[in-house]
Amino acid sequence: STSVFTNNLVLTGQFDAGSAGGAILLEDCFASSIKTSKFFNNGAAGYVGFSSFASSGAAGGVMLKFSSAIIDDCYFKENWVSVGGTKLSSGGAVAIYFDYSSGGKKIGPGVTIENTEFEENIAFSSICSNTGSKSGSGGAIAIIGSAYPGVHMKKVILRKNYAMSRQGILVLSYGGGLVVSVGSNVTGEAVTFESNFAVNGLGNDISVLGGDASSSDNDVNFAN
Repeated sequence: STSVFTNNLVLTGQFDAGSAGGAILLEDCFASSIKTSKFFNNGAAGYVGFSSFASSGAAGGVMLKFSSAIIDDCYFKENWVSVGGTKLSSGGAVAIYFDYSSGGKKIGPGVTIENTEFEENIAFSSICSNTGSKSGSGGAIAIIGSAYPGVHMKKVILRKNYAMSRQGILVLSYGGGLVVSVGSNVTGEAVTFESNFAVNGLGNDISVLGGDASSSDNDVNFAN
């Protein structure tokens, strides 16, 4: 049966590490599965108000940290993250941070996202404020430090997702649809990018940080 996650919200305090996983957070989990589920308007909010100690929100819908998992036949709409303190917000719907490891070794099947649609998810530069100098990254998905075996996407649609930055500040937004960084390995087949936008930023569909897509920093390959 289909599980539905709606209007969930995680917050962070002024001196905390940041909020993560508005609906679901998996940390140090092996071979988990999220299937036939829908996520609407879930959020991970950064600390409201300037503070160099506070961190931003990550993964408005699902956070995978040091975990391997499959996301299959799911739908993510209008999920969001916002900035706080010194960091970018990341992954309006899904954020994948690093790989599952055991005994100091990276093992497991990695992360697979298939038969899934991401629509109108947002990585905000801020909420409840017109000030601040940070921005959003990965309007739908953020993949950070997931290198072995990495992330595979199949039959995925990313449509009208947004990474935001305020006009006139020096910090750009990155990856209206997808942002990839910190030595990640990402492969995809039959992935559709449509009308995603990095507002006042770079990479409307995909932004690869820390080197280009063929560099040793990140390995990003998509096929029809």
